[in-house]
Amino acid sequence: MTTEQRLARIKNRQTLYECVAKHRTTGQTVLIMYCAKSKSRFFAGVSANESSRGLQLIKLTGSDRIEYAVAPEVKRLWSQFIGTMGDWLIGFTGRTQRDCILGSEQPFIADVVS
Repeated sequence: MTTEQRLARIKNRQTLYECVAKHRTTGQTVLIMYCAKSKSRFFAGVSANESSRGLQLIKLTGSDRIEYAVAPEVKRLWSQFIGTMGDWLIGFTGRTQRDCILGSEQPFIADVVS
């Protein structure tokens, strides 16, 4: 699908934001999904109908728990920080789906863990 076709697909739709997992030490970043910028939307997207996305996230991070306590300097790096899973930080980067299509997209979680 071309860039123009992808942009046409999201035209006049709700703005969705990039939600990623970033490894603390290696800096590897993986796209989890695009969703409304809230924790509730993140959890709904990960857990909806036994979503494979949630299982992929567990497989990627090696943890089935999200920890919310983290140093303030880590939180400042994110538009909205969600939490940590193992050595991975989960949060919103602040980029919209449109920004990602026009710029550089992160590798999708399904492609990384498969």
